[in-house]
Amino acid sequence: GLDKGVWPDVYLQHDSQQGAARRKVIDSGKSPLTSRLQKGINSFQHFIDGLSTLCRQHRLSAGRFPSAPSDTPAIREIRHPPAPSRGIRHAVRRLRIRQPIRGVPPRYKSTKKSNRMVTFTQIPDNNTPLGGAVVYAFACDTPQTVDLRVTEAESGTLLGVRRFVEASAAECDIAPMLRRALRFTPATGSTGVRPATERQVTACVELRAEAAEEVLATAPERTFPGCRTAPAGPTILTTMPENRLIAPDESDELLLFTDAAETVTVRAQSHAFLLVYRYSIPEAGLWLFHLAARNFPGAESLTVDAGACGTVRYTVATVPDGAVRLAWRSSEGSVEQCTFPTVRSASVAAEKERVCGPDGLAGAAAELERRELLVSAFEPAEVLEALGEVLATPDVWRAADGEYEGVDVLTEEAVVRRYGTMSTLELEIRPKRKNRMPWN
Repeated sequence: GLDKGVWPDVYLQHDSQQGAARRKVIDSGKSPLTSRLQKGINSFQHFIDGLSTLCRQHRLSAGRFPSAPSDTPAIREIRHPPAPSRGIRHAVRRLRIRQPIRGVPPRYKSTKKSNRMVTFTQIPDNNTPLGGAVVYAFACDTPQTVDLRVTEAESGTLLGVRRFVEASAAECDIAPMLRRALRFTPATGSTGVRPATERQVTACVELRAEAAEEVLATAPERTFPGCRTAPAGPTILTTMPENRLIAPDESDELLLFTDAAETVTVRAQSHAFLLVYRYSIPEAGLWLFHLAARNFPGAESLTVDAGACGTVRYTVATVPDGAVRLAWRSSEGSVEQCTFPTVRSASVAAEKERVCGPDGLAGAAAELERRELLVSAFEPAEVLEALGEVLATPDVWRAADGEYEGVDVLTEEAVVRRYGTMSTLELEIRPKRKNRMPWN
């Protein structure tokens, strides 16, 4: 009593034979039904069987479910759960269709790392000065786009990036990126030794793939001092001479480069006493020694002996009232200081902002600019040569009451040497910030 269009080998009992487990099965869990829903399911099964490229007789003789072609969805099975207690209902499980994988879908990002080889072919030596070129070079086995990233080693701050497009080999001078990171002011406080971390840059350079986080190569960390030439050994990085003048309330500093632990000895001498002070440098590197003359009251001379680095001698002398002491960043990366005893002239320039009302013009605001023309003492040529750097240096400060205020140097030309005579140097300065005075 089977309905028309239904194959009897499709319907099996719930406890079917083992051979049927290897076939396409519609297992309803009970005897065949003649309901309208069952007929629809049987017709659907007949349609599925017709899709196979093998005949039904071959499938039965093989005793297993034939494998579908690689480009044809594979149909696993269709099963019916036991009928619910109310009514005759059968739920058809959704067909699981396996599609052939033909590559990585475009909506997914491949995480496979690049196998291309990138290596550094040139890395600068440690303590390479920033006054010259700091060149890194690399090579690739195949042309590719590479980002060279420069970061500050301790903080991880990004200092600069340079991209090379489809490069097989390239080189890059990172000195301009590192020079921008040198930002410091003159030291203040008491006499002592301090690490000169702000006078140098410790950087890390790495190569990365274009617009990716994959690191292709990393160079070891290097420390670059802000000096003009590489130190050949322990030395004092300075442009001023060894014999200097200092007032009792002034200070000075020495930038020391050492290759081992060192001891700095200060001898304060007068006609009545001789005092000796020692300050320790714990390890090799770049160190700053700050000398405050007020810490040695009554001294007529101060001698700073930095061991293998060198010796600087100071003569303590008073300066006239109104003298101006300038500090500037030298080409050796140090801060040099000198006192200009004479202020030849001072001028004030005002820039007003005016508004026009019913009563006429009225001042709304004004900016005051004070300019001073400084004249140095009669100095030897070596001192004037060092003072000549003030015209070009990016950082100049004016010392007052132990503090330093940035100033702008307006002078663009000066005579630093005259044959057979000592000369003076004249500089015109103004504050970096204008004094704005708003009016109601």
